[in-house]
Amino acid sequence: MRVTGGMRDRRLIRLLGSAAAVAPALLSALAAIALWIAAFGFAAGLPIAYLPVILVVWFVANHFLEIIEHKASGNSDWPAFSIETIAGGRQQMGLLFIAAVVLAGLALRILAAVDQAAVASLLAWLVALSLPAVTALLAVTRNPLRALNPRGIASAAVRLGADYILLLLATGGAMAALRIAYERRGFIELFIGVYAVLLVAYLTGSVVYDRRIALGVHAPRSPEAKLEAQNNRLIKERSSVLDHAYGFAASGNVKGALEHIDRYARTESEPLNARVWMFYQMVHWENGGPALDFGNTLASELGAGERHDEAAKVLLACRYLEERVKQTTQTRPFP
Repeated sequence: MRVTGGMRDRRLIRLLGSAAAVAPALLSALAAIALWIAAFGFAAGLPIAYLPVILVVWFVANHFLEIIEHKASGNSDWPAFSIETIAGGRQQMGLLFIAAVVLAGLALRILAAVDQAAVASLLAWLVALSLPAVTALLAVTRNPLRALNPRGIASAAVRLGADYILLLLATGGAMAALRIAYERRGFIELFIGVYAVLLVAYLTGSVVYDRRIALGVHAPRSPEAKLEAQNNRLIKERSSVLDHAYGFAASGNVKGALEHIDRYARTESEPLNARVWMFYQMVHWENGGPALDFGNTLASELGAGERHDEAAKVLLACRYLEERVKQTTQTRPFP
């Protein structure tokens, strides 16, 4: 348990260290300036003061979900705030998120107005407790129905485990910072409020990435995704080599085919593993002769490398190939 706790603490320290960056600080400063100017406009009774507020809320909401998705994909940095963040169709889920929050706020006001304080309090707690899960689902799936599905919300919260408590605390802290910023409307308070919101997005995306296996989230830049892509490229390259070797063998140059395979295998970091994989693909060739020759040599190499179980399996396949070769003496694609 100590080891697990220590690992969690170190992960949190690294996360907080990487959360401090120029990009979110600059965006927070610009948003704070716009909101600060708007506060003076409101004090002067200018309706146009609503415009910078609307723009800041719109841009920050879009970027909020963009940050979550960026981090959940396995990226180690902050996403760039760009014109795509503002105008990209895919990024406009931020507007939907704002609409959902506004509707929840209106529902609370209406319930309070009709003397349903208990129901309003229950709804407020439900919204607060589900908010991290909803934002994570909305950012990752870009599907409002899935993000607002109670069963999906509960499942995501459970699968996030103890980290969900961390997200709830962070979200509560950000909401408190926004409340203070709204009440005081000073540049520093506004800056802290916006930065706190961006930090919650950064933390949420990082937690989703860490729990991606349990959540079933595909992270293109995760180690397993990179390994899968590397394996796919390797299989494609090996298959191309085998196709070329098949052409040699089909023209009667079995020796050339085996030499071609052997030359390629030596280019890999684990040549013997490459040869084993290629042998089992060669077994499916219509003529089993080349695979039989290749397999007998391969079995000896595996035995010399103390890989006796694999050598036995290769020899067993060779016996099957011998029977196939005997049964196909009349029609053979290879001379």
